[in-house]
Amino acid sequence: MAQTLPLFVELKSVLLLQSEPEPEFASLEEFDPLRIVKLLEREDENVGIIVATDKNYLGGHPGWINLIKTNTSFPVIRQDFFIDPVQVYQSKAIGADGVMINLNFTGSKKLSDLLYAGDEMGLELFLEIDDLKLPSKLEFDLLTGIIVNFQKEPSNHIENLKKFCLSIPEYVKKLIRFFPHSKQEFTSLKSAGFQALVLSDEIWQRKNFIEEFNIIANWGSEIGADKQL
Repeated sequence: MAQTLPLFVELKSVLLLQSEPEPEFASLEEFDPLRIVKLLEREDENVGIIVATDKNYLGGHPGWINLIKTNTSFPVIRQDFFIDPVQVYQSKAIGADGVMINLNFTGSKKLSDLLYAGDEMGLELFLEIDDLKLPSKLEFDLLTGIIVNFQKEPSNHIENLKKFCLSIPEYVKKLIRFFPHSKQEFTSLKSAGFQALVLSDEIWQRKNFIEEFNIIANWGSEIGADKQL
């Protein structure tokens, strides 16, 4: 039986919507992270959970990590705007199993200190990047995975996506943040070399997010993957 291509869900109540001429922000009312995770737990025990802890721009809360860790068996990746190693140490203290560092916000100069802090704490370290752009000097040995923000049609950029994945050491997981609208789009991402999918904010715009999640999860099961995260 083919292995599932893993899915990750981001828990946050402020969404970044891709619209013209500029992206817009939207807020989700009465967002209940534990209810959502319990629903996901019934559907897919292997789903990855990313928890936003910034209140103002991501609509998250640090307390969500303990809430989920106490009531479920899921490991949790913390999503925030990291600029100081103290924040990484704090992540371990509040129960996170990993952190997701946004390169666009953090910048290359501060990245190394954050990665070493995470490695010292035994955290899983994920680097979030935009448009396949990596810093000139990157300590891959400290990374668990790289998450690419991607909003374009995958099949039109398949060669660039493949080149990017081939440029990353095999031991670093390749993830992409995207919302596939068809099995074909999902297949394109796998064929390019990505090993997991972080569902973009579009999932929360759907009337029934769990139905949408199951549709995409079924595509992942059908497509399969060489390895799971």
